[in-house]
Amino acid sequence: MRTGKIAIMNGATHIWKIYAVGLLLLFGLYVGVMGQNNSRERVQAFKIAYITRTLSLTSAEAEKFWPVYNAYSDEMEALKKENRIRQRSIRGNILSMSDEELEKVLDAHVENKKKEYELFLNYHEEFKQVLPVRKIMLLYRAENDFGKKILEEWRERQKNNRKNNEEK
Repeated sequence: MRTGKIAIMNGATHIWKIYAVGLLLLFGLYVGVMGQNNSRERVQAFKIAYITRTLSLTSAEAEKFWPVYNAYSDEMEALKKENRIRQRSIRGNILSMSDEELEKVLDAHVENKKKEYELFLNYHEEFKQVLPVRKIMLLYRAENDFGKKILEEWRERQKNNRKNNEEK
């Protein structure tokens, strides 16, 4: 009877240790974010904290997951940046561009989206090597939900900025 209580207490202690490590990580990220000036870096830090909290990663999972996720995120961001640059380069020029020029831009856009999808497929397989499938599904949901939260916050700030400018 006594050994059963000890086993339960050891299990509870293990859970509290994981919880404490998670809280320390989130606190560390928060402190780090407050010292950063770059909004992109702040958003990235909040995204990491959001994903960590949503996935409830164990320390062993986190050790394997974050290097893979960071590589995926960096490669995906590079592809998206390339596409943003291309889109900015034609902004306001679409009506003056020839059909051949527009076709090249469109083909490059489609090729870029194809690369993004292939990258997603490749890393999906890598994620399956380091996380249970349930946590991979939670990851995809967390990324989507985080994007929505960022968009909502941006819209709210825009609304508040307009309201403040109208009051002045």
